[in-house]
Amino acid sequence: TFGTSQFANCDARDFPWQRTKALRYAIHNVFFPLPVYLDLNLSYNKMSALPDEVSKCSLLETVDISHNSFISLPSCLLNLPKILKINAKKNFIAGMKNNL
Repeated sequence: TFGTSQFANCDARDFPWQRTKALRYAIHNVFFPLPVYLDLNLSYNKMSALPDEVSKCSLLETVDISHNSFISLPSCLLNLPKILKINAKKNFIAGMKNNL
């Protein structure tokens, strides 16, 4: 099992992202090699998709993908076993309930 000191919160807004391509690289190579994140904030990044590696973060409890360009809720988020809250406000997702 993991000790609490090994768990992390990840806020992509803490990094100086210049381009979406750089963000995609970081998601694939920095954030998701380890499944120890509890909270993931990818808001305000002009994203329209998430990599499949997100599904490997089996301990994720909250995800913020608000203020992006998603047209549907990423399926990789719905299969996370510990997910409690997904913030997907201010995207282009039609017919979605406010509280998820």
